[in-house]
Amino acid sequence: MPDNNENNQSIGTLNLGRSRTKPFIFSGKALDFISAMLSIIVFSSILAESLYTFFDHGALVWSILAVLGIVVLVLFVLVMFYLYYGVNGLPVMQEQDQSVKFPPARLKPFDLIIIVSLLVLDAAVVSYVFNQYLNNTVYTYSLIQFVIALVALLIGIWGLIVLVKEHYIWKSKS
Repeated sequence: MPDNNENNQSIGTLNLGRSRTKPFIFSGKALDFISAMLSIIVFSSILAESLYTFFDHGALVWSILAVLGIVVLVLFVLVMFYLYYGVNGLPVMQEQDQSVKFPPARLKPFDLIIIVSLLVLDAAVVSYVFNQYLNNTVYTYSLIQFVIALVALLIGIWGLIVLVKEHYIWKSKS
């Protein structure tokens, strides 16, 4: 009968050895992803609101609203999944503990355009609902959009700052 050391060695050679968790919630890519998903939820809710307001309430509009509702639900579950693993960390094998599995944080121009456009969308929603508040015409639906857009805006700005910082760290090492 083999002892524990032999079992651990054989398990380690099969890449089933002990693992640890590596939290990634404060990386720029993770914050950018969370902010982008929240911004897409806000955009989908704006699209659904305008479809409901400006078009006839026929079967086509209701089916589009149902699809948008499912998309928002899936994006929200994805954000919760990302936050859960962001806080708890991902299991990382000991052999891959110090290896770089994914490329370092590089800030590409196309990514920067997407990030800035989503931040502009969030800022526009926040300013529009704040303007509604000043005119005493705020609706409950607008308040929900305001809260999600404000959270997405704050996380997006924080993520952009961290991503730029990580990009310059990566550039200085290469």
